[in-house]
Amino acid sequence: MRDQRIKWIPYVFLLLSLLVYFFLPEAVSLPNRRIIAIFVFAILFWAFEVIPLYVTSLWIVILLTLFFIPVSGKKEYSLFFSSFSNPLILLFFGGFVLAAAVRKHSCDEFLLTKILKLAGTNYYAILASLLFTSAFFSMWISNTAATAMMLALSRSLFEHVKEGDPIRKSLPLAIAFGANIGGMGTPIGTPPNAIALGMLKEYGGGFDFLKWMLMTLPLVLAILIFVFLLLSVFFVPKEKRILGLKTKVSALTKGGKKTLAVAGAMIVLWLTGPIHGISETWVALLGVAVFASFRLITLEDLKRIDWDILILMWGGLALGLGIEKSEILTPYLSHLSIYNEVVIIVILSLFAFFLSTFISNTAAANLLLPFAVAVASVSIYLIAIPVALSCSLAMALPVSTPPNALAYSLGSLKTSDMIKLGLPIGIFGLIIIFAGFEWVIPLVF
Repeated sequence: MRDQRIKWIPYVFLLLSLLVYFFLPEAVSLPNRRIIAIFVFAILFWAFEVIPLYVTSLWIVILLTLFFIPVSGKKEYSLFFSSFSNPLILLFFGGFVLAAAVRKHSCDEFLLTKILKLAGTNYYAILASLLFTSAFFSMWISNTAATAMMLALSRSLFEHVKEGDPIRKSLPLAIAFGANIGGMGTPIGTPPNAIALGMLKEYGGGFDFLKWMLMTLPLVLAILIFVFLLLSVFFVPKEKRILGLKTKVSALTKGGKKTLAVAGAMIVLWLTGPIHGISETWVALLGVAVFASFRLITLEDLKRIDWDILILMWGGLALGLGIEKSEILTPYLSHLSIYNEVVIIVILSLFAFFLSTFISNTAAANLLLPFAVAVASVSIYLIAIPVALSCSLAMALPVSTPPNALAYSLGSLKTSDMIKLGLPIGIFGLIIIFAGFEWVIPLVF
């Protein structure tokens, strides 16, 4: 019976979207009625995941293409298709391929065991190593993949810790929270970053890899230190030494050495963009071409990358473009002052934090960033970037992020353990954003 009700939910949501279209005041123009109805459709289907998130994105692009009429009165069928070739999506594609090559040739395992060998057997050194290494990996590869790899390589450690020792909780949490937080550090670290930058690009805002890292790395470092302190206070170990950790470093294969060389070159080119002026997207595509040419990745590897995430991002960028072209918020923008904008930043960031606690942070960014960018009366950076980063701060529940779910699946954690740490971590991050980004963002951009 319950399954039957679930089957009807998509039709109910579709009906609600149509009702919004028909019951809007007559003063609302036809294009705006359509964009509002499509936005309501996106909210309902993304928030409740009654169909896969990427499928909702496909429907958004289809509906925008068929029913959104630009000011010229002509249907421009290529308008929303172009969002899939947005430089940020191609940059993210390059990041996915980089991650696939690194995982395939065990470069991540090689680096992790090197780091843990240096940490020794001291509990606090190992805790810091797992936390910061997880954050580092998630800056360059999927935070889900980073967490899965870290948990797998640390499994022997967990097996050597006695039942009831707080270490069995602190170490998985360090890995999960590190992966969640590290993704904020680069444009390819997490989809909300790329969605924000893609929308900024549509509005004529420039960016480069180094600028993003200069802006976010202090935030990431501050939150990681705060997480380390919380873990040290809430989970005091019974033993200060941990034995059983796998620290034998396997030699890199020939393919692994080539992969690290190409990955290193890509990162250097990304970070030195202001010097040579080469586009980050071009570097990403060059990396894909080199990986494929040297057969460091194959067609099968390309089939396994997260295409659904790229499609999900496409839907968000297309929706943002629709809101921009409709000019639906134009009548209200002239009434915004600097004070109003600060209030809007706080409200939208808090809402992003709350929403991302219960739904995908990518879906939350897709829903909120179009409005965030559209209502920016002074600087699109000042409002879009805090909202995007706030989506990555929600980590209070097992369902909040895939890394949380993976850590929870080990069986040693309770929901209350994540709430106890995840909530103060998110609040701390929001405070830093509100307190410092009014000066940091203008200084960097």
